[in-house]
Amino acid sequence: MTPTVKPAPAQSTPKVSTPKVYATRDEIIAAIVTKELTPDEAGKLLDAMTSKGRVYCKVSQKGAVSVYGLQRMPVTLYVEQWERLLAISDDIQKFIQEHESEVKRKQPK
Repeated sequence: MTPTVKPAPAQSTPKVSTPKVYATRDEIIAAIVTKELTPDEAGKLLDAMTSKGRVYCKVSQKGAVSVYGLQRMPVTLYVEQWERLLAISDDIQKFIQEHESEVKRKQPK
C-alpha cells in the first residue's frame, strides 16, 4: 500500500492592518471616547500633530498672540503689534528682496 501524502495547507497571507490616520484633534478625541486610542497614544499624536514644522497660533495667558513653529520659542506679540507688523509686510518682503545678497537663509535639516 502506498502512503497517501496530504497536501500542505495553503499559506494564507497574514493581514496587515494599516494604522488609522487621525487628521484632526477632534478625531483623536473621538478615538479616545471609543477606546480606539489610549490617552497616552492620543497625547503622542497630538504632540506630533503640533510639532512637525507646522506653524500655528495660540492666545497666550496674557492675551497676546503667540506663533509657534518658527523657532524653538514662540514669537509673541500683542494684537496691536501684529497689526503694525502685518501692515508693513509688503515693505518687509521688498527689503528682503533688495538685500538678498546680504541676508542668510537657514538651511533645512
